[in-house]
Amino acid sequence: MIRVNFREMDWKEGLTVEGLLQRMRENKAYSLILRSKATVVLNEEVISPSEYAGKMIEDGDEVRVYPVIAGG
Repeated sequence: MIRVNFREMDWKEGLTVEGLLQRMRENKAYSLILRSKATVVLNEEVISPSEYAGKMIEDGDEVRVYPVIAGG
């Protein structure tokens, strides 16, 4: 089990940050806020987008996903 934005979510071995974001985009609860880029914090470490595909998420990890919002 992992925690994503303070909610428990099922975890499976081999899950990457990129895989988690894809899974979230397919979920209607998250799809609207994740249409574009997002900032990901894994266990209090900001993950660079270039690392998303290779950064593994382990059982028990805490993940925060912040959508990029433009404003003026």
